[in-house]
Amino acid sequence: MTSCGTAERAGLPRRYRTPRLTPEQIDPDAAQVVRRLTDHGYEAYLVGGCVRDLLLGRKPKDFDVGTSARPRQVRRLFRNCRVIGRRFKLAHVIFGQKVIEVATFRQDPIGDEEPGPEDAPDAGEGGADSDRLIRSDNTFGTAEDDARRRDFPINALFYDMATAHVMDFVGGVADLRERRVQTIGDPRVRVAEDPVRILRAVRFASRLSFRIEPATWAAMVDLAADLDRCARPRVLDEIHKLLVGGAAGPSFRLLARGGLHRVVLPELADALEGEEGERVFAMMDRMDLVRLAGIEVSGSLGLAIAFEPLVRRALGERGDGAGASVQDVEDAVVEVLAPFAARMHLPRRSGFLIRQFLAAAERLRDGARARARLLAAAGRDSFPQLAAFLWVRAGVDKELWPPYRSLARSLAERGLRTRLMEPPEGPEAVDAPGAGRPWRGRRRGKAM
Repeated sequence: MTSCGTAERAGLPRRYRTPRLTPEQIDPDAAQVVRRLTDHGYEAYLVGGCVRDLLLGRKPKDFDVGTSARPRQVRRLFRNCRVIGRRFKLAHVIFGQKVIEVATFRQDPIGDEEPGPEDAPDAGEGGADSDRLIRSDNTFGTAEDDARRRDFPINALFYDMATAHVMDFVGGVADLRERRVQTIGDPRVRVAEDPVRILRAVRFASRLSFRIEPATWAAMVDLAADLDRCARPRVLDEIHKLLVGGAAGPSFRLLARGGLHRVVLPELADALEGEEGERVFAMMDRMDLVRLAGIEVSGSLGLAIAFEPLVRRALGERGDGAGASVQDVEDAVVEVLAPFAARMHLPRRSGFLIRQFLAAAERLRDGARARARLLAAAGRDSFPQLAAFLWVRAGVDKELWPPYRSLARSLAERGLRTRLMEPPEGPEAVDAPGAGRPWRGRRRGKAM
């Protein structure tokens, strides 16, 4: 058996047995994709978050595949495949409503290409860190190259279905054992390459209850301003993921602890501090309970909760306060949300839903006639999210709880019973999906 040191020098991965992984835990369509690729002579493994979650005893949200086959080669093997992306080409193999993402092994492109004029930093950016931003990511490589170019060791694990071993090139299993998030390589370099990794580190640490390694945390705080140089849709997507993943409360507390919220959401810089901040965090904790109860939440719902203190503040400055009409609330939402919507290119649909959610709380407060309008909207696709928002608000605004209960009873009478009828006793009342004792692993038959 190859020793650890020899394996590292030879570029070979550490290989771990996975007694807790069974075929039933692996998505059959993902397994089919891996088998077809390997049957045609390509390397193919389950990669990334699905391997991490399986080893932690959690149910993966989706399954991704890494392969030596190029995107067009993947498309030739699967009639139900399309190639997407410009900066990062991927193959999507489609099974009904499910998509199995297939990515070709890649290597770090820095040093392989000379930057063109369009890659030069803007005037005033300067600095060695700003020159490291990755703008192209289609340089193909080996499985080891692919592991080393990923963001964190916990996301760089490969599962070889043929041998039932986890392949670990970068110490991901050790980080899972230590419940640690750190970058692969120098944190300042890796964060400067892609500042969105700041938000990803916060998301994984919060969702998995891991700690962020000190040098990685220091780089995140020091380079937070670089997020302004990232594509707005990517940053908005990560903000949505922070909000909807079932750990919004811990995520935004972590952002606030490092002052990162002032860069990520400068519009909410003051609202996430002091008493207003505690109110927002309390609502986010309740939203997390909604998610952990198995009810999907949307980014628009999360943003409505995040911006609620600013809307209340704007109403107070106008003198509307507790007697605000629905139109007053909608006008305040438009005013408060406008800077964020312009900066982040927020879709119109999201802005509409945020206005709808925040105005609904006033309808709930306004009596039976206003609640009748809410009941009339019960058939809309957005109504489950609306009901979830009202449940969250009623948990922190106690005067809203009786009218919310009345609304829920009216829904039940119409056969539209909502699961959010009663306040739960607390986070312990809802079991997190896939919660369980994390896998500790065995190294090629050895106890670890």
